[in-house]
Amino acid sequence: MEKELPKKKRLKRKIADLKLTLESQKKKIAKKDRKAEQALLLEKQKRAEKIADLEHALNKAKQKLMKEIAKEQHQAIDHLEGYFDEVDHRYANLREFWTLIKHEIHDLLGHNKREA
Repeated sequence: MEKELPKKKRLKRKIADLKLTLESQKKKIAKKDRKAEQALLLEKQKRAEKIADLEHALNKAKQKLMKEIAKEQHQAIDHLEGYFDEVDHRYANLREFWTLIKHEIHDLLGHNKREA
């Protein structure tokens, strides 16, 4: 019976030591879990910031593109207006030319009628 008491004490002590070790391991694991969660949170925040930066850059690029498109459209309209002005000028010259030809033909035919 005497041998059993020290054996029971040793077992109890061993169980107590194992419980302490287990608690210590649980704390270490919990600490690692918190660190991992913090790392994930930080990573998510960095990704969110990166996405916000990329969206901002994309919006700037879109605005720049829209300005360039508008500028090109205005240049095309100005070019087209210049072309229409040139056509209008040539048409006006042609109209004057036809009016002169008409008068000359009229005068020529009128002179021919008078001579006949």
